Amino acid sequence: MPFFRFESLTEKEKSKLVKGTVIPRPIAWITTITTETTETTEITEVTDGTINLAPFSFFNAVTSTVLSVSIQRRQKVPVGEVAPLTSDYYKDTALNLLTTGEGVVHIPSQRQLEVMDQSSEVLGRDASEVRQLGLELEKSNVIKTPGLKDSLVRFETTLMNQIPITDPTGDFILSDLFLLRIQAVSIDPSIYDEKKGYVIAEALDPVARLGGPNYATITEVKDYKREF
Repeated sequence: MPFFRFESLTEKEKSKLVKGTVIPRPIAWITTITTETTETTEITEVTDGTINLAPFSFFNAVTSTVLSVSIQRRQKVPVGEVAPLTSDYYKDTALNLLTTGEGVVHIPSQRQLEVMDQSSEVLGRDASEVRQLGLELEKSNVIKTPGLKDSLVRFETTLMNQIPITDPTGDFILSDLFLLRIQAVSIDPSIYDEKKGYVIAEALDPVARLGGPNYATITEVKDYKREF
């Protein structure tokens, strides 16, 4: 069996091994509000031109009330230094989470795969993926950030914690792990069994990330009944 010591690999080699084996990875398709200021601020007005939208596959549930998403920084920062809240250092989603403290996490379905993939294109901070892709927004119930109207699942979340992730030497911060507290969830009736309180996986038809440019979908659900 081939053996790889990570300290001897390039970043690209590490990424290919991890992304190709830790699969399938669920995808967080996140809307956040871009504000005019880079200071922590209260949200006052929301338009489709101020909404950022981006997918992330280093994503999962930590508990039944907390989601996690890891977002790489645009440039590394020495440990001990505080990175300015600007797009020079943070991707728009991360910057918006830090300045507004909230966002909506969607679970994309297979029918949304193409437009979701297109939303990963890097745009200027003053541009909106929602507007560029012609998507419709829907007002959230608890937070001010709106969600995507066409989405089957929308988690309304608030920022719980930001955890810096360092390089192997511990000298530089490369990315951040954001813990997002779930405040509410909207679920389309077509994927929800109200009697049992279950989400129907086949109806949700979620798309997941594999290695390289590849995605996966659910083709079979096994009803595995334990005998213990």
